Amino acid sequence: MLRAGDLTIHFLNDGFWWDDGGAQFGIVPRELWEKEKPANARHRIKLSLTCPLIVTARDLVLVDTGIGNRLSEREQEIFTPDRGDGLVGHLRRLGFTPGDVTHVILSHLHFDHVGGVIDKSPSGDIRPVFPNARIYIQKSE
Repeated sequence: MLRAGDLTIHFLNDGFWWDDGGAQFGIVPRELWEKEKPANARHRIKLSLTCPLIVTARDLVLVDTGIGNRLSEREQEIFTPDRGDGLVGHLRRLGFTPGDVTHVILSHLHFDHVGGVIDKSPSGDIRPVFPNARIYIQKSE
């Protein structure tokens, strides 16, 4: 948690996922990044799905929403998400519900930042996770 004036910022977590280290670090040689982020046998590194929650006197502002539960079986096999209690579980631990979130800011539209805006039921039905939130996306996205 971080306090800045009248704001309180909680760093919520939608879990972890695995992605190719080379894809994450681009042209940086593996020998430079693997000391800090060792790859597994599939050459993938573990990444956190951190989603800041900004709490003000009037609003709950969530920045990004993690992967969520909408990945296909193939995507789950590739990215091996481990969501634990997920973003909603962390909100509840703070005493909030998804309906309390007033704003969602999506930094960009990669699946690991935007996937949690919807909930996919086992039957395939989709519903918004944050039904009362105004969602903000950059125009370029």
